[in-house]
Amino acid sequence: MGFFQRLMGEEPSLLQQWLHYNDKGSFAEYLIKYALGSISGYQKVLCNIYVPYKDKTSEIDVLLIHEKGIFVFESKNYSGWIFGGLEKTQWTQCLPNKQKSRFYNPIMQNKTHIKALSQFLNVDETMFISYVIFSQRCELKDVPKSSEKCVVLKRTDMLKQLKKDIKERDIVYSTQEIDKIYNELLPLTKVTEEQKKKHIENINNKNITQTKEHINSVAIEEKNSIKDFSTNSIASKLEGVINKPINTIAIEQTKLYKELKQYRIEKSKEEGIKPYFLYSNIQLEEIVNKKPSTVVELKAIKGFGDVKCEKYGKDIIGIVRENT
Repeated sequence: MGFFQRLMGEEPSLLQQWLHYNDKGSFAEYLIKYALGSISGYQKVLCNIYVPYKDKTSEIDVLLIHEKGIFVFESKNYSGWIFGGLEKTQWTQCLPNKQKSRFYNPIMQNKTHIKALSQFLNVDETMFISYVIFSQRCELKDVPKSSEKCVVLKRTDMLKQLKKDIKERDIVYSTQEIDKIYNELLPLTKVTEEQKKKHIENINNKNITQTKEHINSVAIEEKNSIKDFSTNSIASKLEGVINKPINTIAIEQTKLYKELKQYRIEKSKEEGIKPYFLYSNIQLEEIVNKKPSTVVELKAIKGFGDVKCEKYGKDIIGIVRENT
């Protein structure tokens, strides 16, 4: 009996577990975890691991610690047609109604996850294998071909490819080594919401302080270099900057603010709507300040309800993680 046949009604216990997942993304991750149970060889599986990385947290969907390598899974539960290039920061989802949406390059996303794991575990990056898994409801129309270090495919093809991959690899980890890695990462799956928020606040405070110092320095240099403030156009621009609250200046100069603003522009053009329909400047600043790392944290920002988070949540969180 196939995995998806069991899922669709011939194994009630699996369907009952579906009730414990309140969003499509979580259930997609569970499907991967469930499927890994049929893989031979000694292994451990972890889900939703929050790994510290460069003053931020990198969230890994599913991790398979196997005697033949460490497999890092990034789950994308999209429908429609999927287009994306290896070096393109944003990929595109096209729905049958011609609606388009953008999302952060999952290959790049998983590269960051691997770097975070490599540093945390002190394990060389070559020991990790990246798997980007899409829903069976989508069509991968134009995406990079799978390679030895990064596999991109649909969930229905995952098990066959993974079993082939594992069969062709040599054993690199002992039972004791697998248990050691598992025990090191296990606490990172039990991070509380309070701990996440405190971590985000610390990052934000550090970034704001550094940016304030930079902006103050630039403003002083510009002001000293201008002879005639009444007629010089550069002076007029500088006065506008100086009169702004320093906190606002700092936020607007961050890479995260610029990336979120650019995403808003591109997305609004695709959907034929005003940019502020996605999020206002006030909401944009709040995202930069709070740096939400989960949909729950994003929903805590006023104006981000279920519908908006469903459409833009993963993209926004992806941009936050890659720019903080």
